[in-house]
Parts: sequence; C-alpha cells; structure tokens
Amino acid sequence: MKFTVNVDCTPEEARRFFGLPDADQLNDNMMETMKAWTPQNMTHFQELQQMIWDQMGAAMTGGMPQSDDADKKSK
Repeated sequence: MKFTVNVDCTPEEARRFFGLPDADQLNDNMMETMKAWTPQNMTHFQELQQMIWDQMGAAMTGGMPQSDDADKKSK
C-alpha cells in the first residue's frame, strides 16, 4: 500500500510540529559574527587562493608542486 500526504505549512510551523529547536537566534548570531569576521580576513584572500591553487596543482601533477622556479628550469 502506498499513500501520499501533502501538508501546506511554513517552515516555522513544520519545526514546531516536529519539535525541532528554534535556531533563529543562533543563525542571527552566526551571521553577525561572519559579517564582522569576513572583511578582516578578506585582506588575506589572495594568499589563501594562491595556496589552494598550489595544492590543487600539486595534486593534479602527482604531488610535484608547481612553482615558477620549476617552470624556468624546465625551459
């Protein structure tokens, strides 16, 4: 036997029905923290991006790090 039940409710009503906690205050606090934290760390974004690209390049070449010096020696 198979049956389908469609319920039309808001996310808040569904949380209350299933007894889930209200995470709105936690979410608001996390968003405020992220808004304060992000601009401070965006100054280092380019360094982080370069580190990620270096690691991805090393993984794709079998662990051999990609660097400008290695490229110059091979030419």
